[in-house]
Amino acid sequence: MADEYIQFISSVNDFKEDKKLPFKLKTNDLDIFKYYISIQTPINKYVGVLLEKILDVKKLEKSNLALFSMNETSFLKELNSSKFKRQVNELLTEYKKAKKKALFHACKVYILEKYFSKKNAFPSFHKM
Repeated sequence: MADEYIQFISSVNDFKEDKKLPFKLKTNDLDIFKYYISIQTPINKYVGVLLEKILDVKKLEKSNLALFSMNETSFLKELNSSKFKRQVNELLTEYKKAKKKALFHACKVYILEKYFSKKNAFPSFHKM
């Protein structure tokens, strides 16, 4: 039987990662969990770097500045509003439908993480 393992390799520009978790008799769910967290952190950080290269995230933040002073319920409601969608889509006018949709969701996650980071909450494992 071949050795079993999980491996993640990336060699894109300045994003170099090579992590491997070989399965042993003592490998358990916690080991696998920690491995996935260890690759999620650099991936999520790099996604943020890429988003900053693709569009002006400072402009995104500025156009949604009012969101950061809202309570959680109002913030989440506004994040799903047509007003928010319209504001973000104004920044994405040069992209076609499929790319625009993906970038819209990336912007939504970016604002969500910014909001909860400012509140000292951890919206995802990589922020822990």
